[in-house]
Amino acid sequence: MTNRGGNHAKRTMPHGIGKVAVAAPAALPLFDVQDLERARVERQELMRKLAHQRLDAHSRIRIQQKLNLIVAKIIRLELKLGGRH
Repeated sequence: MTNRGGNHAKRTMPHGIGKVAVAAPAALPLFDVQDLERARVERQELMRKLAHQRLDAHSRIRIQQKLNLIVAKIIRLELKLGGRH
């Protein structure tokens, strides 16, 4: 017994089964602010190390790569916080 006219009866699932779940926020802003401060401190330390220490090429490249990752993290956190910090 199928309804071939295209007017299928709407079926509802009991107790909200089948509803689209809404994702919870990833982290509270307080944690984001703390992560941002830690990243800024780490960035300053790496910049100081690059500026004041004599390093071989491999160490310098490794530190520069870490620095790039930290700067990207800082930018992501600042965007996430909406430029509040």
